[in-house]
Amino acid sequence: MPPSSLCKNLIIDSFIPAISTTSVCDHLHEYKISANGKYSYCESCVPATGYIKKIYRKTVPEMQDFFMQQHTGFDKIPPHYDGCEKLFKGDGPRIVSPRNNDEYYISKKDPQPLEINAYAGSDVSYLYWYINDQFFKKTKA
Repeated sequence: MPPSSLCKNLIIDSFIPAISTTSVCDHLHEYKISANGKYSYCESCVPATGYIKKIYRKTVPEMQDFFMQQHTGFDKIPPHYDGCEKLFKGDGPRIVSPRNNDEYYISKKDPQPLEINAYAGSDVSYLYWYINDQFFKKTKA
């Protein structure tokens, strides 16, 4: 991938016209963070002053989950400023359990609860679960 302005360790590689990607490298991203490191800001809610810029490595939710299970540290992006009124568009969390269109059998003699699990971005703090449009529970991401 062609380097972005944040890429520092560059290598020479081959390029095949009309075959190789022209997408610029996106493994690093610069975020605006509150001075106390508690919140991240989008362009809609960033204050005029009182923030710092910090570069974070892009880590997909599945890898974040793996790192947390293995107790491996990684730079987690602080949650988005909760006073922001902008509605975000994107993929949102991805439910991995229970899986859509799978059948689950529960024993009447020994009922076991179903595990609910979803992958969410590192800027998500809580997930709100609904079953048949009824609120079920709030969990940490």
